[in-house]
Amino acid sequence: GVLRKAARFMFEATQTLRRRRAAEPDNLWVRGSVYPEYYKNTYHYQTDGWLSTHSSEVYETSTESLFVGRQDAMQRLVLPPLMDHLANVAGRGASDVQQDQHSPPRVLELACGTGRLGTFVRDNLPYAEYHAVDLSPFYLERARSNHR
Repeated sequence: GVLRKAARFMFEATQTLRRRRAAEPDNLWVRGSVYPEYYKNTYHYQTDGWLSTHSSEVYETSTESLFVGRQDAMQRLVLPPLMDHLANVAGRGASDVQQDQHSPPRVLELACGTGRLGTFVRDNLPYAEYHAVDLSPFYLERARSNHR
């Protein structure tokens, strides 16, 4: 639970700060051209970049801390314009779009990370056909877990 997340965050924070002070990015295990170069670079000093289960487990806590508890609130800011857009495309009111089980909107989230934004979309569009894509299989698995 919460204590485990806090312990993971503290461990990750100390490792990240150590690498940052030493200007030593983490060496990743990924080689070749499967991922773009920027994706294989740990310029942000997070352990394993985006390419491990550990990284996906600490990401939400790390970013929530980085943004002083405002990450979720910042992500939710996308909901009103998304709802307006979907209502405009459907030619109906936003509340009609939210409750439509027969012709639900389709939502594709690119670079979904751990899927937190998708959980907010799902909360507001319970009948939407929602698809999430990410380059990291580890973050995508975390997104699946967040949507269960």
